[in-house]
Amino acid sequence: AERILEAAKHSFSGRLSIEPDGDGFRATILGLKPATRYDVRASVVVGDETSNSPGIVVETGPEPPWLPEVTMSGSDPDAGFEGFLVTALMAPGPTAAILDRDGDWVWWWNLEQEASKVAGNALLSNDGQSLLLLAFTPDPLDAEPGPMRIQLDGTGSAELGVSGEIHHDLVELPDGTVAVFLHDVRIVDDEEVEGQRLVEIAPD
Repeated sequence: AERILEAAKHSFSGRLSIEPDGDGFRATILGLKPATRYDVRASVVVGDETSNSPGIVVETGPEPPWLPEVTMSGSDPDAGFEGFLVTALMAPGPTAAILDRDGDWVWWWNLEQEASKVAGNALLSNDGQSLLLLAFTPDPLDAEPGPMRIQLDGTGSAELGVSGEIHHDLVELPDGTVAVFLHDVRIVDDEEVEGQRLVEIAPD
């Protein structure tokens, strides 16, 4: 049987297929607008028969006041991007956030205790289950916390454990390896020369 979870703004127009998780079924619904009422129900489809659970009402919380206001502009509203935009913000600390095509914030995560850090880049993981954020400081001698992986379902975050003076960018390779730039200071002809190293962190 195919289990389907449905959710939409004031109606059941959005559908998400889910798979068994242990003894039951679990789905995380992402991309919902803040401060909005949604009706949600589960359906079981067996052949041509559909059984629906009672609907429940979910109201999302408001966006935090520190997120910047977004203004969308364009000559052709129908020519805008489809899906979502992942971005990194600098204040009030390194922040990863996601906008929908209407310019509404639908997901955010902030490293509040690291207000002295900046966000170099944020990107969605290859498997779509997490978001990678590079938080660093312009001071090459202070590299913590470095690249982080944040679970989109809110279950936690983890530092990737890179040692060295990290700076401005990262990328995830197809096998899950994460590559980052590091400062590389060497003495050449008795002079200090600053270059860069590229370091890869394997999934294990």
